[in-house]
Amino acid sequence: MALTAPHLVPTGPPRQRGEPARMLVVDDNPGDVELMRIACEMAGLAVVIEVAGDGLAGHQLLLRLIGEGRPPQLVLLDHHMPRLTGPELLALLMGEPATAHIPVVILSTAGEAAYRQHCLRLGAREVVQKPDGIAGLVALIQRLRPYLEG
Repeated sequence: MALTAPHLVPTGPPRQRGEPARMLVVDDNPGDVELMRIACEMAGLAVVIEVAGDGLAGHQLLLRLIGEGRPPQLVLLDHHMPRLTGPELLALLMGEPATAHIPVVILSTAGEAAYRQHCLRLGAREVVQKPDGIAGLVALIQRLRPYLEG
């Protein structure tokens, strides 16, 4: 079950016509990242996926991508990561003018309503339970498509 902030709509950085969407995935599990790539392909979504293996590296990579004129339309954050957790990185991103407008979705195995509400208050567009298999990931990618194609 996902909780969303309904008053917020996708407002990621614009991209040039015909240019593939860009997504930053911040996750310390390479297997999960590879499954995300496969799910995007299976969903028929042309997307460039940039990857960082921890929260601090994700912050640094995002700032570099923005500086290079290649900002992602969406950031996916895992919850449990070294150096900065998903919510810690989210708070950092929402506090910086250069990154606050980029939609962030938290992927978590935590199902507690209080945790979800906390992440939404920090600025997450959605808090989604991490799918168990590839079919669930494909469905998740389909659901996130408006952020990437908006």
